[in-house]
Amino acid sequence: SRDTPVAMSDATKAGPEDREAKFGGPPPPRTLEQRWVLATQGVLTEMNTTSHLRVGGEPRLTHSGLSAFRLREHWGVRCGREARERVRWLLAEGHRYAFARDSDASPEEFLGWDLVRASCVAGWAYVAYHLELEEAWESMVESARGLRAHFASWGEVGASYGAGRSLWSGGSSDDVTEVMTRLLAPGGGWDLPWEVDLSGTIAAPTLEPLLELVVDPSGADGAFKTIGEAVDSTKAPKRVRVRAGEYDESVHVRSPIELLAEGEVLVRNGEGAPLVLDHHAFVRGFRLQAGHDDDGDKMQAVWVGDNFARIVDCVMETERCGIYGGKARAEIIAERCTVKKPGIHGMLIEGGAHMTLLDCSVEAPAGSGVMTQGSGELFAEGLRVSEAATPALTFHGNNRVELRGATVTGGASHAMQVLGSCFLQGFDLHFEDNRGVGALFSSKSAQPSEIHGGVITRNAGNDVGVLTGGASLHGLKLGGGPTCAVCVQNDGRLQLEGCEIAPTVHPLLWLMGSSLTVLIDCKLRNEGELAVFADTGSSVRLVSCDVETEKKTAVVLRGVRSALLLGGRIASADGCVHADKESLVLARDVELTGRGTKDDGGPTLAVIEGADLAFVGGSIEAAGPRAVIVESGGRAAFTGTAITAPAGAPFTLDGGDVRVLGGAITGREASLLEGESKLAVAGASVASTGEGVVALALDTEALAPFQVSLTHHGRSTLEIELDALRPAFAPLGIEPEAGPAAAWLELALSGLEVPAGLEIGGGRGLVTLETDALEALPRIAERLRSVLRDPQALEVHAEKLRQQLEEGAEEEDDEDEEGEDEGDEDEEDA
Repeated sequence: SRDTPVAMSDATKAGPEDREAKFGGPPPPRTLEQRWVLATQGVLTEMNTTSHLRVGGEPRLTHSGLSAFRLREHWGVRCGREARERVRWLLAEGHRYAFARDSDASPEEFLGWDLVRASCVAGWAYVAYHLELEEAWESMVESARGLRAHFASWGEVGASYGAGRSLWSGGSSDDVTEVMTRLLAPGGGWDLPWEVDLSGTIAAPTLEPLLELVVDPSGADGAFKTIGEAVDSTKAPKRVRVRAGEYDESVHVRSPIELLAEGEVLVRNGEGAPLVLDHHAFVRGFRLQAGHDDDGDKMQAVWVGDNFARIVDCVMETERCGIYGGKARAEIIAERCTVKKPGIHGMLIEGGAHMTLLDCSVEAPAGSGVMTQGSGELFAEGLRVSEAATPALTFHGNNRVELRGATVTGGASHAMQVLGSCFLQGFDLHFEDNRGVGALFSSKSAQPSEIHGGVITRNAGNDVGVLTGGASLHGLKLGGGPTCAVCVQNDGRLQLEGCEIAPTVHPLLWLMGSSLTVLIDCKLRNEGELAVFADTGSSVRLVSCDVETEKKTAVVLRGVRSALLLGGRIASADGCVHADKESLVLARDVELTGRGTKDDGGPTLAVIEGADLAFVGGSIEAAGPRAVIVESGGRAAFTGTAITAPAGAPFTLDGGDVRVLGGAITGREASLLEGESKLAVAGASVASTGEGVVALALDTEALAPFQVSLTHHGRSTLEIELDALRPAFAPLGIEPEAGPAAAWLELALSGLEVPAGLEIGGGRGLVTLETDALEALPRIAERLRSVLRDPQALEVHAEKLRQQLEEGAEEEDDEDEEGEDEGDEDEEDA
């Protein structure tokens, strides 16, 4: 019968394997159905040598810290939400489907591995106070019914668990086999009939009662008058119910306790912390006031030792810290707690303590709302800190910190600073209207901190600052404040992905030092200022970003080590990209759109002061007078790029060097060259939007396959690669060289009307023809093409060139002989 208790076997009650003695004896009797459901925890219960008769294998309170540790360390479970998610995943999916794909088996073969663990996680979550009994028991019953429906014996459950564990661990399951033997032995945890009806309602097992004590200020009904008297009355695990009233005392807990306030309960003390937890404790519903002792030392509201403490629905008023944990084995969980105007910090952990904050708030702390030091772990969900006098969240030391849904507003300093060697993971963070930096990173952690989602806006000292170390931010909304949204300096590393940055008074991003900043799929909007300012020595990557400004250049690269613009769009009414001071820039498939139409408006692209830029694909468009300017030693190369200036000049050069390979050039005016400038174009289509004006003042197609360079003061150069002249030198049986090639060009152009001052030279694999008459170059190119296509002409010119080379060789021999005679005379004189 489902209601009939089952007696314990001798093997369960006594002997060296007795599990209940260390828990103070067996729990209340269990029905067969309850025993069956509890047995679903059996494998891990046996491995941990805990009880087969208890939910979670161990009694609550005295062993809550161990269950909390197991869940946190091995399952990533720190709260009820995570426990539910993990149990639901194990029941619905777990590892079985992935294991089935990897091993060519059915998912049901690994079902035992998932359902056994689901039952254990639910049980441990109850012991750790993450779940209440009914909720945990419901999941355990569901697990039991799944096992009962899919297997035919406890042995099959064990085999399924072992198969899953073997794949999970990548090794053997010999230790599981040994555990199964003990479970299936007489008196073992699985010494139960398999054929048990689990279809009906199965009540949760009765818990062994805690010793109940009552505290009342009046002492009525035999109650203790002070909390301390009740707490110290026995070392046995107990539940102390405290009736409404005010208690002037410091409560020191030295044995397992549930301390429950019933009504409005105020505990105040100036000589010590109102609540000192030196043993496992569950505390609920108190208002705690701490002042300072006779020596003036400020007191914490709650002091926690190296034990488990769950503190729920408490309000703390203190001149020091609301909750302090400084021991390595401390497991502190605070839920729906409020710390009001603490004299130092709201919550402080150090010394390796572990703290979980669930829906807690800190109001107007004189120090930080939450601070970590040393080496420990902090998990906070739904944390709120308002009007902090110093950085609201300070994470120092070597802690791991995870924030979910944290809100920081109205602080007098930074919302959050990550220092030391801390590693932070943040999800859905809201840091707004603080008078310092929103999120400041200066950590030496080997792993970059991360923030996923949220809003960090209108903070006075940048929304995000990276001084050193790394940070990776995803899906955030930034900007809108009185200074830069993002500042990266020193050797900081920052990645922004899928972020939106609203207008600010200063540049949206200010990058300096030897920093590296990467933006992927981000949207940047600014009105009166720059979008990106990368200063000397920094590096920046813009990948598939949408950048737009109104009154100033969108992206300024000032002496950057490297800049990569990959895909995306950059638009501005006053210049899209400005590179100077020897910046190194690579742009690929980027659309630059200059919307400014004023005569004095900035160019769409500017490369000056020794900057070096390569632009591949993409487009550069200017609504105003200038598309591209290259000045003061700037160098730029464009490959397959569409460059358009419908109302002006595609290129303006003054001491710049530009090469264009392929692509398209369109403009109303001829490109403007001044000073020591050079513009080389090959394979690009050239079109004009003005009457009778060609964008380059030259049809480059007429020069093919040769290249043209436009140089300063109207001089132009036709560049011919030596390889293009191989047909001319084939009859001679020699490789073309610059000197003979220049002589051949003179022969090939004989009889052609060429401009005065035509200079033929060469070097570095080229032979060149330089002239003041740009319009003569197409005629010269046509003559050369016709000669190179005419075998007879090639033979004639080759013969003439051979004679010139022979005559030149004879003259060199004569000069050598004269030099030898002079040498002999010099020797005689000597």
